[in-house]
Amino acid sequence: MFAATRCANGRIRMAIFQRPEAGAVVRDLNGKVAEAQLNVRDWGAVGNYSADDTDAIQACFDAAPPGATVHFPSGKDLATFRVTRQLNINNEICLSGELSRIVGDFTGDHASDDLLHFNVPIEMRNIVIERLTLNFNNGGRHAIYVGNASGKGALGWVIRNCVVAGGADPEGRAIVFDHIGTHFNRIRDNQIINGILLHGADGTIIDGNLIFGERCGVTVELANGAYKTQIVNNGITARDGGVFLRAAQQVDIENNQFEQGFDGARESNVNAFEVTPGLRVASHIIAYGGDEAVRDIRILGNNFGSGVNQEAAISLVGYTRDILIDENVFANLGTSLYDIRIFNETSAYTVIGERNRVYGITRTGLQSRFEANSLDPKALLRVHDNGKGSYGYAARKGKAALDLRNGWDATQDFAIWKGEDDRLHMTGGLIHGANAGGTLVGVLPPTMRPVADARFFWGGVHNVVASNLQTRLLVLGGTGEIWVQSAEVANAGGDGLGGTPTISWMHATQPIQGRAEYLSGPF
Repeated sequence: MFAATRCANGRIRMAIFQRPEAGAVVRDLNGKVAEAQLNVRDWGAVGNYSADDTDAIQACFDAAPPGATVHFPSGKDLATFRVTRQLNINNEICLSGELSRIVGDFTGDHASDDLLHFNVPIEMRNIVIERLTLNFNNGGRHAIYVGNASGKGALGWVIRNCVVAGGADPEGRAIVFDHIGTHFNRIRDNQIINGILLHGADGTIIDGNLIFGERCGVTVELANGAYKTQIVNNGITARDGGVFLRAAQQVDIENNQFEQGFDGARESNVNAFEVTPGLRVASHIIAYGGDEAVRDIRILGNNFGSGVNQEAAISLVGYTRDILIDENVFANLGTSLYDIRIFNETSAYTVIGERNRVYGITRTGLQSRFEANSLDPKALLRVHDNGKGSYGYAARKGKAALDLRNGWDATQDFAIWKGEDDRLHMTGGLIHGANAGGTLVGVLPPTMRPVADARFFWGGVHNVVASNLQTRLLVLGGTGEIWVQSAEVANAGGDGLGGTPTISWMHATQPIQGRAEYLSGPF
């Protein structure tokens, strides 16, 4: 049953509702309407693209009570609702469609408007946007903007099964979650054109999307937030890089397919390339730590394809630490490019795991991947670490890194590196020089030194037939100095028959101390 009253303008207004069954109570009609979908056509939206539906849709948004769903029906034909200025949403309402399109036709003063602008004046939870196509035919900035300048919170949002495209504005993105307090939201199973920006949003899950276009696929920026973000199972083909982490923390980038497929010159001012004034980087994944470090990042199980303008698959710039890179597959990037590039010595605790797989062409001067005869990353993975800063098989250093002194040298096959267990490992051997106690042998490079005030012994065995001596070297924390611990018998050596002494060298008997006492620094 409906009851009606006549308004002052003569129109009939439904005021109350009651079901006919026994026990049913009288309801306020507004409350009843809130239980159902609100159809934008009830406010006069046409959906034929020719009509300007801006006022009708805005009126529907304004009338929708908290918890309502505003529906954009398609009807017999695929509906296209054209709007000519920004649509503002200030309440907790969901949006749904039937593959319906909301298209921004923005010119003049509205050329940089957003299509859907959520202001979040109050805490807004559990918003769902689904089965809509949101894009621009003219102008426009962001297709979906969730701004939380009030700090009230936008939590538990889900954007799914949509096609979302950013506008012509150079800063425009498909989806933006802005300010601290926009957290624990999910973007899944969409087609995203021109990228996602998380500025301070934390706890976001981005999964199962196809992300393409000119602008960076996913940008994660720290603004008292941007923690605990997952970027998983996406296909990302973006001209301006796949993922850009700017001072972000606790981010998982896993099981994504990366490509860069757009020809032409790069834009002059795009975060994914100009990470800091004068420094331009072109990579699938860029981690840039400026005033705040990028830290606690996992890059696992991704497939990196080649691309136009690409310089590396993964680039670490500025202050980064505790980044794990493993189980990734790197395509051929060309002879002058890197799979992983570490720009600065301020990158600390970078773990390059043993289970990365690389294409192999020219990594070790080979002419073809079929000549590689190995899947060993220490033979094929091409890494530039600016001489320091990373550890794992790919970060091996030769004897020059030890600054050997007092007649000490190393065998031709000598190499030293930090393993995944944060220990120093060595191949080859050190060739004895002066063996008296207190002799300075060399100095570890800064990123291979133990913590200050720590010290450990580096034991080894002489490979000389007649002597069978043992040597213990003392390594000091902080300075990284390597000393002969105690006086040694002069190296008589020889062939055991009194012949001419031979060169004596030592092999380390065990890896050098674990992370409990040994830190790879710098911070």
